[in-house]
Amino acid sequence: MKAYFKKIGNADLSFGILYWNLFFGGLPFILVAAIASFGIKPVAVNNVYYDGIIGFIIPLISLPIVVFISTVFIWFFLFVGKNLIRIIF
Repeated sequence: MKAYFKKIGNADLSFGILYWNLFFGGLPFILVAAIASFGIKPVAVNNVYYDGIIGFIIPLISLPIVVFISTVFIWFFLFVGKNLIRIIF
């Protein structure tokens, strides 16, 4: 088990790879929500519902922003955990 943790401690954490994996992993769900916005009103900003092309564009614009912020958090916790494992083992 100690050898396994040593191997994890020496692993390379690439921010770019993590970002693009999360981006393309979430893209199908965002596209479904964006296409569904033509028929329903899923996007509400300040109690104003946007439908049609604006409701389609808002999820597509917000996806890279949300993925970037979540990638920063996930990468930070993985980086701290990796360094803790490296220090302990």
